[in-house]
Amino acid sequence: AVKKLADIRLEDSARVQTGLSELDRVLGGGLVPGSVVLIGGEPGAGKSTLLLQVVTALARKISCIYVSGEESHQQIAERARRLGLPDANVQIASLTIAEHVAELVAKERPGV
Repeated sequence: AVKKLADIRLEDSARVQTGLSELDRVLGGGLVPGSVVLIGGEPGAGKSTLLLQVVTALARKISCIYVSGEESHQQIAERARRLGLPDANVQIASLTIAEHVAELVAKERPGV
């Protein structure tokens, strides 16, 4: 159905702060549970490193799964250790098929 923009009632969305103040600012206060955020950039720009830092910070508060379509479990663990990130509560998965990611999320029900 078509609606006028002015007729749509807005509700404040609960947000989960990432622990990185600038990222939270850009996201309007943090991540909205159930939403998808696309992070783009040139190869080597630091997207994977940024997201590993975010998931490590979030894993202190809520359940998280870091899913990579390009890196193995070993590569992710090596990066985390190189950055000195705590790893006790971080779950990782290496999946390249979107349906498999959706199945994992449906099964595990992570907070992020």
